[in-house]
Amino acid sequence: MACDRNDCTPGDATADISAPPSPEAAKSSGAHFWRNVLLFYTSDSLAAVATAVVSVQTVVAVLLQQAGFANVILGLSMATSTIGVCLTQVPAAFWASRARHKGRWLTWLRVAESLPRLVAVVGAFMLAPSRPWATAFLLFMPLFAGSLLLGANRPVRAELDGRLVPHTRRGRYYGAMMVAQVGLGMLGAALARSLLAQIPGRGGYAACFAAAAAFGIASAIPFSFLPEPENGDSKKQGRFLDYFHGLTSLIGADRNYRNFLWGRALVGIGHMAQGFFAVYALERFHLPAKTAPLFTIPALVGQAMGSFLWGYVGDKKGHRLVQLAMCVQSGLAPLLALVAPNAWVFALVFWMNGMAYASDFVSTNNFLLESAPDHDMMGYVSFANSLIAPTFALSSILGGAIADLTSFRLLFFLSVLIWVGGFWVMAARVRDPRAMKRPAA
Repeated sequence: MACDRNDCTPGDATADISAPPSPEAAKSSGAHFWRNVLLFYTSDSLAAVATAVVSVQTVVAVLLQQAGFANVILGLSMATSTIGVCLTQVPAAFWASRARHKGRWLTWLRVAESLPRLVAVVGAFMLAPSRPWATAFLLFMPLFAGSLLLGANRPVRAELDGRLVPHTRRGRYYGAMMVAQVGLGMLGAALARSLLAQIPGRGGYAACFAAAAAFGIASAIPFSFLPEPENGDSKKQGRFLDYFHGLTSLIGADRNYRNFLWGRALVGIGHMAQGFFAVYALERFHLPAKTAPLFTIPALVGQAMGSFLWGYVGDKKGHRLVQLAMCVQSGLAPLLALVAPNAWVFALVFWMNGMAYASDFVSTNNFLLESAPDHDMMGYVSFANSLIAPTFALSSILGGAIADLTSFRLLFFLSVLIWVGGFWVMAARVRDPRAMKRPAA
């Protein structure tokens, strides 16, 4: 149980102190831990293939550009997915607390999340500015529907991570998870390139959506074998609005959590340049469209390297430090994009972006889990994700508008300035929640 340093009672401070487990119990616990990790890693690796095959920042962005859409529409496609993820998280935290088996909850949500990609197969053929309604219903609506279902499984997954993985290992667990995803993510990027190269016209993009649906459905199977945590979030009674009001009151009293959310809001807006790196590189260096998926490779290499580094740093030094590193790396990526002399150097932009993504992946959920009260991990994590997601969505639309009205270069420069602001908030106003816990007895 976690309590604030100033609010602990003697009973609170000793609640977690117990006799060490027997060797037999420790061995059994370790076996269960590695079994759970294997299930998580298998599912997430297959999901990484699905994501890489239809990456919104590369494959979908290039598809929209080739179909004749303006850059602001490219940003809208990214915003559609981001907004969908935020809308369902808090309601899902409320209803999932009543679920009898959360692993099965995740299984069916992952299957349902993958099915809209089959609709997008048709959308790839119908995509055109002259058919706005067909485009909206056959491409944007599937992206939006999939993101709603992705958002619904996020709080449940966060709780299972928090309950089934000890916090002293969780940074390296997230880091190693990303490394496991990288190899199959590269396979997904290579598969996308192969499909686009071998299947002419829109058929290649349609094949990418179909492949992503197949891998997404396969990734759902391991979740059905996960155990139910012994001490999960308390079952939420009454109406959802009453639960939501109580959650906002609890969060309103947590100043450090609120400051973290302000910093995350700037982080969200700072992402306004990231969705346009591939489009800018193809335009600036006169590269063919089939090159776009290759930019995923240095990004995945950066993710792998960052996962090892930042997972270890987060476990040993706390996740606020990793958040600061994310701001630095994310600010360097658009700065490098401004000065890169050729496509080979520009690949380092994606590498740096991958390092930053690893920082974010390793530290953000861990920061929230360490800040959360023990009785409602799902609510604390889902509220933060839901509140901040609109800034991420706005950033991609804003980035597209700036690129259309001015230039990519101005967009990248403004992004650098915003990342500097995000770094300042995290450095000056946010404390590591681990440092705010009670001292050891």
